[in-house]
Amino acid sequence: MITLTFPIKPLAKQSYRHNRNGMRYLDPAVIGFRDAVKWMSVQQLPPDHKLLDHAVKVCIDYVFQFTKSLPAATRRQICEGNMLIYKPTKPDLDNLTKAIFDALNGVVWVDDALVVSLTANKWYGDRDQITVNIEL
Repeated sequence: MITLTFPIKPLAKQSYRHNRNGMRYLDPAVIGFRDAVKWMSVQQLPPDHKLLDHAVKVCIDYVFQFTKSLPAATRRQICEGNMLIYKPTKPDLDNLTKAIFDALNGVVWVDDALVVSLTANKWYGDRDQITVNIEL
C-alpha cells in the first residue's frame, strides 16, 4: 500500500481553453496544481520506487476546509473527529480525480489506465487536504 498526503486545496481538472487565435491552453492554476502534486509525490515515495505497471486499486479522500457559515458546534465536532460531512457542491468528484490521476502519471504509475477500482469522497474538514491510498 502506498499512501500519499497532499496538504493542498483540491482543484478540478478543467478543459482546455482557447485564446483569440484559436490556440488551446490550460489554466495556469491547473498546471501549478499538477506540478505541486507531482513534486509532493516524489518527496513521499521511497527512493527506490519503480513506476507501477500493473492493476491497482485507489481510494481518494478530498477534504475541503469548512465554510465560515458552518455552525461553531458542527465545526468543533468535525475537528474532534466525531462527525463527517460530505461536500455535495462543486467541484465535481470526477474532475477532481482526473487532476490527481494526471499528476500521478509517470510518477507513481505508468498510466492511470492501470486503475481498476476507485473509491473517492469529498468531505468538509478543518483544513484542505488530499489523501491517496494505492493498493498494489
